[in-house]
Amino acid sequence: MSQDLEEWGWEYQPIEMTANSEGKLIIANPKDAYHTWYEVWDPACVTWATFTTYALAKEHARHLSGQVAHHVMYWKHFTQC
Repeated sequence: MSQDLEEWGWEYQPIEMTANSEGKLIIANPKDAYHTWYEVWDPACVTWATFTTYALAKEHARHLSGQVAHHVMYWKHFTQC
């Protein structure tokens, strides 16, 4: 999945993550993915949230980057690097 141009300037980025059936991350060939999820990362490589869809990750990244005026959902934050 490629990012839209509007997301390039955001401080927080939605990132697609893929793993094989053994749970190891796949970088080279996402077509071999057994499981896919989407995370929101900041510039320091901290994961702020994990989602099952790219749309949710994108909206959370937009919110964290200050691209929306208000937010009505409660988000769970995870920090790991």
